[in-house]
Formats: sequence, structure tokens, C-alpha cells
Amino acid sequence: MGHHSDSRVIRAHKAFEALVLLITMFATLTWLNANPRPVSFEQFMGVSIQVRYIFIAIFSAAVWSGVLAAFGAYGSNAYVSAARTIPAVVGSALVTPLVVFGALRVLEPGLAHHRWLLTVFFLTGAVSLLVRLTAMMALHSAAIEETRTLIVGTGPGARSLLEKLRSPESRNHHLLVGFIGVGPESEYAGENVIGGLHDLEAILMRQVVDEVYIELPARDFYQEIEYTLATCQKVGIECKYAADIFGAASTLPAVAWHGSHLFVTRKPVRIEDHELFVKRLLDIVVSALAIIAFAPLMLIIALAVKFTSDGPVLFVQDRYGLNKRLFKMLKFRTMVVDAEQRQASLENQNEASGPVFKIRQDPRVTPLGKFLRKTSLDELPQLFNVLRGHMSLVGPRPLPLRDVSRFEDSWLMRRFSVKPGLTCLWQVSGRSNTSFNEWIAQDLEYIDRWSMRLDLEILMRTVPAVVRGSGAM
Repeated sequence: MGHHSDSRVIRAHKAFEALVLLITMFATLTWLNANPRPVSFEQFMGVSIQVRYIFIAIFSAAVWSGVLAAFGAYGSNAYVSAARTIPAVVGSALVTPLVVFGALRVLEPGLAHHRWLLTVFFLTGAVSLLVRLTAMMALHSAAIEETRTLIVGTGPGARSLLEKLRSPESRNHHLLVGFIGVGPESEYAGENVIGGLHDLEAILMRQVVDEVYIELPARDFYQEIEYTLATCQKVGIECKYAADIFGAASTLPAVAWHGSHLFVTRKPVRIEDHELFVKRLLDIVVSALAIIAFAPLMLIIALAVKFTSDGPVLFVQDRYGLNKRLFKMLKFRTMVVDAEQRQASLENQNEASGPVFKIRQDPRVTPLGKFLRKTSLDELPQLFNVLRGHMSLVGPRPLPLRDVSRFEDSWLMRRFSVKPGLTCLWQVSGRSNTSFNEWIAQDLEYIDRWSMRLDLEILMRTVPAVVRGSGAM
């Protein structure tokens, strides 16, 4: 993420952490000082609120945040590794009680109880550490280790741009996919030139590309720049160009710093980096809790698969993820072991429209597999894909390589501009009864309408859809 995106994420996390600390401190103070001490949730809710504990909690949370800042806990480096954030939290847990205790001894000696102060800050430190480690997981898993970059242009500007992207000032590690040559402007021609502008669409369809930079003089290549922008938007790839390339800003541009260089980003999805952070945070929390909750059920299913048919418990298959990155998708095996080898002989029985392959009475599906598919229980292992960051709770369903290889229209590739998900609009609107065109239309509608509210609505609609088993194959 860029510097401005980082600062927004850090500000959002700082506010969230302060709120959690405030609630934890107030609740702990109230519980420790209640007479008699409540032993149940109902009793706790019946305890009268004391205004002084509110002020102590606010003061303590403010001091805690200040001490954390003094330890460098809000800098971007604090989110790099646990080795950097743990000492900051532990140091704050040691220093803050001393500051608060000293202030209370002067302002309100009757409230300076060292025992409950230590208890409060021990619990608060544990909560703060948990919040921060979760935030680190979200940031790390949302980040792409290397950014695969394609540059349109081959002149001196392209040479200078590549040097800036590879400079220490650039936060991301840029891996050059290649240059796209345009017209006679070919001073930087060489082995890194992988095609001309007429090849751009095909390259974006078939190669892993995270972003496209345009480095062309607008006065001479206005039409070529327009074509590049339109192609990237159609395919669903971020496109960037220097902020001053045009006299006026383009439609819905996003300005971002990369090192000391300012660029305008044309994002295919209207999701800000801090919103992606919140979405990833939700993915981690919900998937982790779901794995714990469903662990006994998954164990039972695994044993049932193992003892009812030959072969492994899990079906592992390469699927396309964000920007066509391959990942290993997990499912409980619902077919015979040689199902993929037998698919070629069943192509003439395909009942689905478009490039996808579906047979309602697929002879490769085991008896147990029919039940698992009907109830969607075979998808439970994908919670681990969500936890690892390959997938999200909500997003277009990941497609097999066979299906994607049959895409003929480049606009279909825009569904890969977001992470694939466990569920999405089409899955709560008919599932396998939906035609391919309707399916893709709903995927693109989700991308265009994305919001956290929409994600929550889809998650809530998924449960009754799964219970009904509507449209499952």
C-alpha cells in the first residue's frame, strides 16, 4: 500500500484499538470494584455505572495510546513483524500503570489501588496485543509480496519510471513483466519488450499482472493512452499514469504516492485500502471462529469420506485467485479419484451454458458426495483458504483452469480484480440454476456495488440458501 493508504489504515486501527482499550478498562474496573462482585453476565449488566470509572478509563486509554505512540507502535514498521510490535505493547503495559497510578495518587488518592490497576493493565495489554497481532495478520495477508508490473511505453520516460519503481523509496517490490512498445517510440527496445499495443489485451488476459503503468507523452499518444485505459478497465487491472499526463483529471482517479513520484490510479474496483483492511480483518476473525466451531463436524465428514470411498479426504485443485494468481483450493472430496481424467469423456454431456462444466447427474460423484454438495458441507475446508488470504468470505467463486481457458471475451477477466469468495450474489440467487451469463453479470454487479454492508447481506442470505439447498449440484 502507498504512504497515504498506510496512514489511513493506521489511523483506523488506532481509533479501533483505543475504543477496545476504553471498553476493556471500564468493564474491568467496574467488575473489580463491584460490591458484591458479579459472577454472571446478568449480574454484571445490573451493576450501577460510576462516572469516576468512566473518567479513569478515558484517561488511562489516552495515556496508553500516548505511551504506545512513544514506543513507535503506530509507525508502519510496527506492523512488519511481531518482534517489533510485542515489545511496544509490553513496554506500554509496564509504563502506563506507573503514569496512571502516579496521577491518581495526586488527583484522587482513594482510587489509587495498585492491585486492581495492575490487573486492569494486564488484561488490557493482552487485549491490545491480540488486536495488534490480528491487524498484522490482516495487513500481511492482504499485501502482495511482489507487484507484477507492466509498462506501456519504451522511451526515456519508461527507463526513468522503472528506475523510480526499483528505488529504495518505493515501498513495494516491483517485478517487471515487460514493456509494451507503442509506435516509433522505441528507444528502450530490448528483450523486455514483450509486444505491441495490439497485444495488450491478450497479455492481460493470460498473464499475472497486478498493475499497468502508462509512460507515454499524452500530446503524441492520446488515442493509445485512451485505448490502454479502456483495456485495463475492461479486463480489471489497475492502471496508473503520471498525475500531470493530462490537462484535467480523468473520471474517478485516485492519486497515490510511489516513493517521491505521484501517480493517478484507475482502480477497477471502488474499494479503498482501509476498506480492504476491514474486509480482511472480518475474514480472519470469522474464518478462525468458524474453523473452531466446525472442527468436530469437519472431523466427522473427513472420517465419512475416508471410510465410504477410496482416495484422499481432501480434493485439492489449482484455481484462479486475485489477478489470476493460482492457489490450491480445498474441498472435501465428493467424486471418485480419477474424476478429472474422466471429464474429457463427459464433455458432450455438459448441461451448463458458456465455458463452465456441470452435469446434474454426474456419474463421478459418490453417494456421500451428493449429500455434501447438496448441503455445501464440501466447501468447509475453504475456511482455511480464507484464513490464509487466498480467498475472502464473499467474492466471485473461484473457477477451474479449464473454465477460464475457454474465456473468449476479455471483459470476463474483470471478475479476477477481487479475491474469490466462499459465497457471492449468484450463490444466494439460484446457485447452479443460474445461467453462465447471469452468473457473470451478478459477479460484476457485486464488484461494482461492493460495500461492507453488501458483504454482510450476502453472508446472511447464504445460510438460508444453503439450508434450502436451492440450485445445488
